[in-house]
Amino acid sequence: MDDMTRNAGRAADTARRSFNEASSAASDTAESVGDKVQSAASDTMEQARTMTRDLGEQARTVARDLGEQARTMANSAAEALPRQAREQAMAAGDMLYRQGSWASDYLVRQVNANPMTAVLVAAGLGYMLAYMVHSRSE
Repeated sequence: MDDMTRNAGRAADTARRSFNEASSAASDTAESVGDKVQSAASDTMEQARTMTRDLGEQARTVARDLGEQARTMANSAAEALPRQAREQAMAAGDMLYRQGSWASDYLVRQVNANPMTAVLVAAGLGYMLAYMVHSRSE
């Protein structure tokens, strides 16, 4: 009977050790999966931030270029006009340039403040543009 008790005790110890090892392995695996998920989520958010920053900078550049082109065109047209008309056209060009700069700054602030919304809006606009181009070709 004493051997049976020892064998049962050894079996229980072996079972406990096996359970503890399995539990530790499961915990390590769960922690590893959690780390991988967190890393992937962090990478995705960083990519979204980078995309929104790039989008904001592109919008700012386009707005500035358009404002500068409008100013240049207004100045070119103004050279042929009398002096008073020329001054008015230059003032209008300056105003367009300032409004373009203000609009680009506002857009950049909004994109930086709401990056996910900006990505969704950009995706929606892209889809609508693609839909319109596609529907015209058919």
